[in-house]
Amino acid sequence: MNSYENRYESDTRARPAPDRLSQFVRFGRRAALLSAVSVCFLEATTAGAQTDAFDCGYQSREDRAAAIQAAVEAGEISDPLQRELPVVFERPATEGPAPRGGGVPTVISADIFPYEDSASVLVTDFSNGQLFDLMAEASNALMVAHGDNFDFIGFFVNFVPDHQIGSAFYASLENDVSGIGLSIFNDRAASGVAGNNLEGWVMMWNQASWAADDTTMLVLGQELEHRFAMFLDPLLDGRAMQGTPAGCGRSAHWNWQIDGQGSGMEIREWIGSNPAVLGGDCAPGGFFFICFNSDIGDSPTGLGGVFSYSDLYLMGNVSPAEMDAGNSELRFMETSGCSSNYNGAISTFDSSDIIASNGVRAPDSTTAQQDFRTGWIMLHLPGSPPTAGELNNVVDILNRWSETWQWSTLNRGTMNNTLQLSFSIVLPNGAPETLVPNLSTTIDVQTINLSGQPDTSSGLLHVSVDGGPTTATALSFLGGGAFEATLPAVDCGSNVDFYISIEADGGGTVYEPTGAPSLTHIASAVQSTSIEDDFETDLGWTVSNDPTLTDGAWDRGTPIGGGDRGDPSTDFDGSDQCFLTDNVDGNSDVDGGSTTLTSPAFDIASLEDPRVSYVRWYSNTFGGSPQADIFEVEVSDNDGASWVNLETVGPTNGAPNPQVNGGWFVKTFRILDVVGLSNTFRIRFTASDLGSGSVVEAGVDAFKILDCSAPCAGHDGDLSGDGNTNGVDIQLFVDAAIAESTDSTVLCSGDFDDSGAMGFGDVAGMVSALLN
Repeated sequence: MNSYENRYESDTRARPAPDRLSQFVRFGRRAALLSAVSVCFLEATTAGAQTDAFDCGYQSREDRAAAIQAAVEAGEISDPLQRELPVVFERPATEGPAPRGGGVPTVISADIFPYEDSASVLVTDFSNGQLFDLMAEASNALMVAHGDNFDFIGFFVNFVPDHQIGSAFYASLENDVSGIGLSIFNDRAASGVAGNNLEGWVMMWNQASWAADDTTMLVLGQELEHRFAMFLDPLLDGRAMQGTPAGCGRSAHWNWQIDGQGSGMEIREWIGSNPAVLGGDCAPGGFFFICFNSDIGDSPTGLGGVFSYSDLYLMGNVSPAEMDAGNSELRFMETSGCSSNYNGAISTFDSSDIIASNGVRAPDSTTAQQDFRTGWIMLHLPGSPPTAGELNNVVDILNRWSETWQWSTLNRGTMNNTLQLSFSIVLPNGAPETLVPNLSTTIDVQTINLSGQPDTSSGLLHVSVDGGPTTATALSFLGGGAFEATLPAVDCGSNVDFYISIEADGGGTVYEPTGAPSLTHIASAVQSTSIEDDFETDLGWTVSNDPTLTDGAWDRGTPIGGGDRGDPSTDFDGSDQCFLTDNVDGNSDVDGGSTTLTSPAFDIASLEDPRVSYVRWYSNTFGGSPQADIFEVEVSDNDGASWVNLETVGPTNGAPNPQVNGGWFVKTFRILDVVGLSNTFRIRFTASDLGSGSVVEAGVDAFKILDCSAPCAGHDGDLSGDGNTNGVDIQLFVDAAIAESTDSTVLCSGDFDDSGAMGFGDVAGMVSALLN
């Protein structure tokens, strides 16, 4: 008996049918893939267009087990049973259990937990086992940071994956409820998941595919309901409750021959008889087989609930009698091909028929869990953490979903979509964006207790300079929840990534920013900014295209494409403006040639040691021939008469510059390492589609030219530069202080407090210099 069979032997109540399990284990990946393909093919061909949008969504425990075993045998992942799982901590709820009918906290962007797909698995031809393994790793990271507080963990991604399992799916990890057609099982450890509470996963894929609308609510309703439904055995007389091979729906979903008044679990309302016709308010966009139940309250849009009374019985929200009373008609179209119009024999059934073949639901509606918490993770690629726009889209979805769950459960249940924080971390003076070169920088840190308090000896500042290794130094505890962090002195032109971590008493870690280490603060060490362009106004950038280019020319504007084809969904710096290739929504990208964005001529001849800085976006990882094209950046010191390569991005994930999966990347280069200083400096960005069939998208934002001069020997107050500090310098000091001058020469002489600007904080130093 192999290790994967052993994990089922450990729970004799839960072991699936031997023939089913042995089939998956015996043939490994081949059996799993053939099974999945055959199920999809059967559903797509027998049910027709009504299943196209939802093929292969629900993942049974057998499917998941086979996928993990196949990945282990292929050497793609290690055996979850052989791993040491992290310790995750139970932590008290901030407000105690949510009361029946009570409200739930409002979701904010800090409630979305970013997690890096560090190996970029999801943009490769990944197996289902690799996907489940990544979901387990991310789940454990969430619980290490926020405790074992989640009944469900849901996932969005902020990029286009190589492929998907359905439009969305649910994968179950535990069932402790009888009478719903499922055996009792606990597969957390077998799936590599820590803790004692997680019941299942919801995968929603690319956040850009969803919005806070009716369709998304119905889809979420279906995926979360898969925790309990639809797995019912046929009635004793053989009438099928699940979809049938004859074409009436899909397995693990309601049979379309049943009149259920509508729900997200793919049950429609049949109206009338002889003929009976399909009715109800259903989701648009290809999801017309998931429909609201107009008998369940009133939604904000007046369409009804996402669950039927039969769903609510299986979910533990209503009793059998309430189910029967709520379903004004629970009918079975016996001879139907489950298409409208229907003419034929109609029979009825009720909860007693379901109980006779499946047993009574236990626990019943008086003792069943009805208040749940879901933790939400945003998977992202290296260097591409979720943007504010992407987070806000998910926040809007989850706030509407919290409300929808509540009234769809007749105000008997709640769905809390927030994270559980023992305390929060704030930076009272904000995170610095610029640093004074060659000087350390202090950061004020404050903790605010919520359900617990910090371990005051555990605070750490994590720092990476110019993409190098991350080092950690201890925070200084000042008392009263206050700490101080000190960023190290770095050279001018360096970029510093940093985040803060503090452990909670009793376990768990709180990060600032939320989502670290995937998400960090970034600060640049500069002495002066010579040129800055956020593209809010046109400074004279020009676009030139190959004659063969058919689509995708550079354009300046607010991104409107939604981010679903490798394009940025938002700009980088929050100005709402950037340059990007063909700013339209839909099937448009760089096609047939090259498009080049060229800067105006900049005068940098008088600068001492300038750096050019910009933020770039590039994606070429999907389409018919992905990872075949490059993104080039070039500079010129002779007004474009000749060009020198600054960097080449791509073409592959294995290239020296592998950032080809989208995402905004901050880049800074010393100009004198490449070209000379002149009054006709230019830079250009070229995106090309010279291969066949790849989808190419690019963007540029936050352009700057920064200057770095030689470090100050020391502040002496000699602003005139005549070698003496005297009355001549007093007026120059006053003028510079009033103007808050950032001129490097002035700062070198008079910025006594090293604040990075002249001000009244330098008066004492100037007086001392005059007296000495």
